[in-house]
Amino acid sequence: MLKYLKKLLRNILVGGVIVVAPLVILYIVFDIVFDLIVGLIRPLSSVLSSSIGLNITLADLLSIALILVICFLIGLLVMTRLGRFFHRQIENRFLKRIPGYGITKDVVLQFSGEKEIPFSKVVLFKPFNNDIMQTGLITDSHPQAGYLTIFAPTGPNPTTGMIYHVPAKDVYRVDVRAEIAVKSVIGCGAGSGDLFKDYSMKFNKAAKV
Repeated sequence: MLKYLKKLLRNILVGGVIVVAPLVILYIVFDIVFDLIVGLIRPLSSVLSSSIGLNITLADLLSIALILVICFLIGLLVMTRLGRFFHRQIENRFLKRIPGYGITKDVVLQFSGEKEIPFSKVVLFKPFNNDIMQTGLITDSHPQAGYLTIFAPTGPNPTTGMIYHVPAKDVYRVDVRAEIAVKSVIGCGAGSGDLFKDYSMKFNKAAKV
């Protein structure tokens, strides 16, 4: 009885930790991010506070609003042909020469959803433009060319494989986790039924670049 009670109390405690821990971690992350943002905008907030006479909290909120408006206007400008031209010129001549700019931009694009996160999207694709299909993971996309770059792991070692640049019309996204696809590769094809089940449900709908 005592052993059962200890096990019950331990399970209750572990269950509570599992519920509370993510919330605590999330709070800590938000607190760190908020402090970082406030630290970055504080010079602008101080100027607004001293010139307009606002308290520092309202000045912080106004600074964030001004930054968002500026980002919106820049985004609106970049949507125009002239804006895209100047952005490409500035990026190619200056920004891309800054160490770490390319990596930082890729991270921002991935978090914003504008770019695929490498190895996160599972696909079935036709590498040789016939009925033979292969399991792969999208590593990059090329909308202007209409192609997707795909890594096709080989079994039973998924860390090795081939890289293909395939037309998007020959690529079919399957809504399964990457771990399931990798597991089927390790099993030399065993467990591929999940991939084809989703593929069949989509009625052979081609992936969009």
